[in-house]
Amino acid sequence: MARPTKYRPEMQDEIISLMREGASIQEVSAALGICRSSLYNWKRQYPEFLDTIKRGETYSQAWWERQGRLNLWNPQFNYRHWFRQMCNRFGWRNNIRRRNGEQHRFALIHDRPMTEDEWLVRYSGHNGGPSL
Repeated sequence: MARPTKYRPEMQDEIISLMREGASIQEVSAALGICRSSLYNWKRQYPEFLDTIKRGETYSQAWWERQGRLNLWNPQFNYRHWFRQMCNRFGWRNNIRRRNGEQHRFALIHDRPMTEDEWLVRYSGHNGGPSL
């Protein structure tokens, strides 16, 4: 006989609340008092729970991106830590491109690597310089 599930539909509100503050899946599972594997099982079993997690991940990434944007000019802001969080949490990659002998470093946020032409179109300004 299987153990009864701890899943309750009210958990979805708590998940959204936590992830709106930038919480990760690990933080959410700890706050709910469950293991991460239970959370992944619930995503498979309950379609509404899967939707909640997807929305929560969007809220979490938006929170982290907002922190970077709002602190762009703050000299006390640890941008290296922020960037590392973005890489680890959301799959950003630190990429180096060489163009005309110069080295350019930027974050790629795409599911697949871009071709050189796609990169130039997306990241070049109207005169070939960087777009800001």
